[in-house]
Amino acid sequence: GQIYTSRGCTAKCTFCTTTNFWGGKLRRRSPENVIDEIVFLKEHYSINEFHIQDDNITNDKTHAKHLFRHLRDISMPWCTPQGMALWRMDEELLELMAESGCYQITLAIESGVPRVWNDLIRKPLDLGKTKHLIKYARKLGLSVHGFFIIGMPPMFGNPGETIDEMRKTFEFAQE
Repeated sequence: GQIYTSRGCTAKCTFCTTTNFWGGKLRRRSPENVIDEIVFLKEHYSINEFHIQDDNITNDKTHAKHLFRHLRDISMPWCTPQGMALWRMDEELLELMAESGCYQITLAIESGVPRVWNDLIRKPLDLGKTKHLIKYARKLGLSVHGFFIIGMPPMFGNPGETIDEMRKTFEFAQE
């Protein structure tokens, strides 16, 4: 089954409509409410896995950690095909996800080039932290997928993504 534990995102990435659509606010369901829904779906529809479809499940780290601790109690595999923000991730979150049945994460990496993150996308990422968290997630047994944007147009007076920057993003994805 597909579930939402929250909606909205507080990031203001230039390419994303989520902030405009939800008014830049994050609305969260209580972990207890989410667990009740999953148990209901399991008992009435025999689901044996669920996918969290939130715009950014890790936007509020405290809430996400609380939710993942609760998910340990239902012992069911789950994943995040919609993507998660790396700029809000840490090792503890990844550990809690793995412990609670998560088997696959999708990370919103977007680019392997800091200038593209900072000037075009305006996403607060750090290449070193990104590489570390991907390796750590794999070490925990999580399958890692990534979202990438190739060919960002000129924005805010900055030149658009160059061919060389696109190549570096491909190289980063391969690495």
